[in-house]
Amino acid sequence: MNILLVPVYFTGTNNYLLSKDKVDVKLTSHYNLIYCENNLPKNEILLTIGIGEVKRIDSLYGLNFSIKYDNKKIRFESKVVLNTLAEFSTDNDVTFNLEPGKILGYFLSNQPVFGKRELIGFYGKYTGQMCDSALVEIEYVEFTDDFKKEVDRLDTIWIKPIKYDYKDTKINVNISNLDTIEYNPNMINKIEGSLNLNNSVYLDYLSYKINFNDNYNIANFNINDNHFELVEKDYLSGNSTVLFTVKNKLNKINNNLKLFEIDYNKKDLNKSDTTLLNIIPLQLNNCICTDFNTLSTTEKYIKYFKKDTTSSVVDDNNKYDIYYDVTNNLLHFQNIEFNANSTIQLFNYNGTKIYENELNKEKYINLNLNNGLYFVIISSSNDLIRKKIFVYN
Repeated sequence: MNILLVPVYFTGTNNYLLSKDKVDVKLTSHYNLIYCENNLPKNEILLTIGIGEVKRIDSLYGLNFSIKYDNKKIRFESKVVLNTLAEFSTDNDVTFNLEPGKILGYFLSNQPVFGKRELIGFYGKYTGQMCDSALVEIEYVEFTDDFKKEVDRLDTIWIKPIKYDYKDTKINVNISNLDTIEYNPNMINKIEGSLNLNNSVYLDYLSYKINFNDNYNIANFNINDNHFELVEKDYLSGNSTVLFTVKNKLNKINNNLKLFEIDYNKKDLNKSDTTLLNIIPLQLNNCICTDFNTLSTTEKYIKYFKKDTTSSVVDDNNKYDIYYDVTNNLLHFQNIEFNANSTIQLFNYNGTKIYENELNKEKYINLNLNNGLYFVIISSSNDLIRKKIFVYN
């Protein structure tokens, strides 16, 4: 056991009758605690106490101090005198946890110490949770009587890990190079999802919602066992939706790394339709290394035609004019020739179908829509038109 021997040199003198300059004793943290940087977050701590520049004429020969800290979250291991004023002392000692959660120490010198240095430092490890913080506070600092200044304020500091900065990083799930996926009832229909990112980043957990409409059923769902570990999986809406969370088993994630695989089937093969498939990131708690702002929603169309006909897909462009009249609550169609069995479907931004009906020769339909982004799909026996519309007042 280290026993701290503190010299008794703070004897009373008449110096207290003299007016002294005030100094603030400050705590400084010299390392940043960063998590999400790698599998073992940086947890080293280097703290120093200081009062700014000390001059020779200040006559500083030594000091005695006590610092209180949360020993359930911080473990101090050693003193640091290199490049501090304590380096010039003839005698110094620091003891940790002689009293639980306290640093007790001193240094003394035969000559005055001076310079633009901190007084003394302490090295340790942060052992608390990454989303937590720990308070360190100076209880007292007493200087030798010859010191020409006196303590005015004592500092406190919070040791708190910060999240790695994911600035300019974007993460998307890529499921197909095609805008529209055709459903084939004569085979097992699969969707594979891989991560598409612009930077190699460290991630710990990812969570997504994969949402079909209620005409499709998720028959099987698997994740990539080599790189990700499934933490949680839930099926909703009669297995038309799956929520899942995975844990990363790698250090860093690179581009086009397979994430999941889905087998799905259509419930009603007697009806031709087009559905919007959404893959939506779900926000986890703020201590998860994945920054929610870097994750993007993926949207794909899945179409199915009952008859074996040649199908064509028309991408969004200005050839077809579909717009919403907010004054009269009318969705207008122009430059569109409807074929037999034409239908219209309307989805909101979350992929939920909010309207479906057959079309004949209507130039508009009455719909009461709130502000937001909508997807319009007009399909017939051999054509598909899709448009995005923005509704705003």
